Amino acid sequence: MYFNSCNLEHVLYNELREFSDEEKQALSDDFAEKYEGKAEEFVEFISASDIAVLGTYQKTWDYIEKGNHSLNRSSNMHLIFE
Repeated sequence: MYFNSCNLEHVLYNELREFSDEEKQALSDDFAEKYEGKAEEFVEFISASDIAVLGTYQKTWDYIEKGNHSLNRSSNMHLIFE
């Protein structure tokens, strides 16, 4: 299992707030359209230094479980593509 901090909207849009179901759907659709057919661009996005937690799978989980790191905009989904 891989993680995205707090919620997906935080990782994808750098917004940490409550979204309605309709807003979540619209953001999800927009994101899917933005990267449709652009797998390399998606991997670059999810691997960016302001999102990706570096290290092995275990080390990324060790990081996210400590302190308030789970509140930071972060993900280890980039590991799927390595």
